Amino acid sequence: MWLRATLLLLLLLLLFRTGQGNQGCSGTLKESCPFQEVYTRTRDIAEIPKSVAPIITEMFFVDTSIVDIGQGAFANMSNLVKIVFLNSKIKRVEAGAFENLENLVDLEITGAELGDLPVGTFRSLDRLRKVNLRDSRVRRIEKGLFEGLGDLEEIYLHRNEIASLPGGVFDGLPKLSLLHLGWNQISNVSRDLFKHLTQLKTLRLQNNRVGSLGEGTLDSLQQLVELNLESNRLQTLLPNLLSRLVNLEKILLDKNSIEVLPHETFLGLRKVKQLRMASNHLKAFPPLGAMQLLEELDLSRNRISSLENLAGASLPSLKTLKLQGNHLETL
Repeated sequence: MWLRATLLLLLLLLLFRTGQGNQGCSGTLKESCPFQEVYTRTRDIAEIPKSVAPIITEMFFVDTSIVDIGQGAFANMSNLVKIVFLNSKIKRVEAGAFENLENLVDLEITGAELGDLPVGTFRSLDRLRKVNLRDSRVRRIEKGLFEGLGDLEEIYLHRNEIASLPGGVFDGLPKLSLLHLGWNQISNVSRDLFKHLTQLKTLRLQNNRVGSLGEGTLDSLQQLVELNLESNRLQTLLPNLLSRLVNLEKILLDKNSIEVLPHETFLGLRKVKQLRMASNHLKAFPPLGAMQLLEELDLSRNRISSLENLAGASLPSLKTLKLQGNHLETL
């Protein structure tokens, strides 16, 4: 009886320490973490191992020689919750590569040469919450690539070579809150592209080739907090493009070719804290209305000659106002 009680106590103590250790190192790459399997240049491998110890929940591949992830590559590792490939040499990912990973919530492949990803790449990843494919030379995203990922919250596709996005590619993602498409070659955004992203809070499209956004393109994004369109080719915005985005706090429109903005552009956006329109071709600025929370307004490096509309605005929280590089004669 005494022996059984002692063994039970030791088992409970081990489980407690295991839980404590997991909380201390889970999520980020840390040396000597018992729940992480880490491969690096000094511990290099050329293919995915067939299995890992049951205690392993996270795998990191940093600058390894792996170039191919075949179907079912992780089939014997159902305990994994996170897989990260950093500075990878991966050139091909087969459909079903991550099958049987029913607990996976975080998948990252960066620095790769992926080109095109087949539909079915993320098949059976019902609990996946984050996909990061940054800087991986992705050229095309097929409709259906994200099908079945109803729990997905964040998609990072920035610093790739994506020129267009098919309609419906982001359908079926009711929980998506962040979409990063910056630093690509996107020139056209279809009207229905974001139609079903009703919970999206962050949309980043900076450093693309977008010349215009059609009527209704952003209407469904009523929870949006951050809109980043800087470094594109915009010349104006439609009068009601932003009218339904009543939760916007950050609007970034720097480094476009905007010459004129309609009178209604910013009216009704009462939660905006940061509005940046530096390095455009603006000659005048539309009314801001009652932006009671606005803290930063950047209109520098434009062609503005009058602050008439700005003078009539109610901006009690304004802390930073940048006007340098304009054609102002008096303030």
